Amino acid sequence: MADFYISQKNWNTVINYAKASVKIHDNTEIGGMMVMLKDKEGDYVLKDPVILKQEVSGTRCVLDQNELALFYAKTYRKYKKKGRVRYVWWHSHANMKAFWSGTDDKTILSSPSDDFTVSLVVNVRREYKLRVQYFEPILLDDDVELNILNSKTAQIPQNIMTEVKEKCTKPAYTGHYMDRDKK
Repeated sequence: MADFYISQKNWNTVINYAKASVKIHDNTEIGGMMVMLKDKEGDYVLKDPVILKQEVSGTRCVLDQNELALFYAKTYRKYKKKGRVRYVWWHSHANMKAFWSGTDDKTILSSPSDDFTVSLVVNVRREYKLRVQYFEPILLDDDVELNILNSKTAQIPQNIMTEVKEKCTKPAYTGHYMDRDKK
């Protein structure tokens, strides 16, 4: 079985997106994508996490489908010479535990591959679950270790705060109250 790695810089980017969303949008989830490439030893390296335009709430994040399609095309062109391009869906559970919710399971299973996919869920306390979802020869999932190189914490950079403000919106909730004096 291959090992999975992420650089300190890329790990901090994911965690800082999660922290920025909690801070800016009052404890909301946030999600994005990243690339996974196979190295010379046959292990996988997760890199270049990004966020896309999305709607965020306390229990979900919905990526804009047009921006997702553009991400796939742009990223494929950038990395196609390095071998098979794989994409990793990542998202945060804000201050909740890192676990696979029913919504997460549905999202992962809605994008089958000819072999496997990889997904990451994190929280602001730097807890995570990294899931390898096998589709062939049988449907099977396995949570595996993510090796974070030179792990340490950092402050949220201003550019990440700005990007979260620009790309993430919360749905507007309106309350409808019945006037008791009118019948």
